[in-house]
Amino acid sequence: ADAWPVKGPKEVWRVDGGVGKSGLAISRGRLLTMIQVEGKQRLIALNAKTGEPIWKVDLAPAYRNSMGDGPRSTPTIVGDRVFVLTGEGILAAVSFEKGEVLWSKNVLKELGGEPAEYGMACSPLVVGSDVIVSLGAVKGSVAAFDAKTGDKTWAAATNDPAGYSSPSLLDVGGQKQIVAFTGGSALGLAPKTGTVLWRYPYETDFACNIVTPIAHAGQVFISSGENHGAAMLALKPAGSVFEVEPKWESQGPGSVLRN
Repeated sequence: ADAWPVKGPKEVWRVDGGVGKSGLAISRGRLLTMIQVEGKQRLIALNAKTGEPIWKVDLAPAYRNSMGDGPRSTPTIVGDRVFVLTGEGILAAVSFEKGEVLWSKNVLKELGGEPAEYGMACSPLVVGSDVIVSLGAVKGSVAAFDAKTGDKTWAAATNDPAGYSSPSLLDVGGQKQIVAFTGGSALGLAPKTGTVLWRYPYETDFACNIVTPIAHAGQVFISSGENHGAAMLALKPAGSVFEVEPKWESQGPGSVLRN
């Protein structure tokens, strides 16, 4: 009570940006995000303390969508590289220091896919020498590309739409796995080969599986809105793959959690 009256938040800095739904990635005093401005999808780097521009680079033409224009994906910073996915499915690697495009490929088109209904929203995951994205393409629901060259390393074709989640590297079932929450299922994949270790169907209206899967006590937790629900998945080894057993589920409009 002695601290009253509480003062309101103080604005430190403000930068005119553009439209889009990208989040913020912060590393080594820099703040990176994607915006759409001047007819381009642009990656920008700012001084995180002052907001002063450091560099900007255009990655693709403007992306337009009835549910909102602009890029959706949050940049992923690993070492001296930044990885981004544009609204239409262009995967690019950019120099963290200077903002130079190191490589850029329309990986969605390469694998025979079309943009998700609300635009491609996956943030890239870097595991070892590969960068991994959920694409929902005919030749790869989830795919990995060499982080240095952009060449395809593997693709897991499971006939799942993309959804809007980002894959994670989780320690579940007693081993490290890439866990992807597509528009139609939760998947466990071998990091080096993309081999499907398990699949748990989880179809949500409009393929709107959005949240990133998380690990709890060696299990996988998933949840979806659109009146769907939540589930905790236990993985039981069955040779080189896994059997999936829901530890608990809460489904439908009355679910305890639908996020």
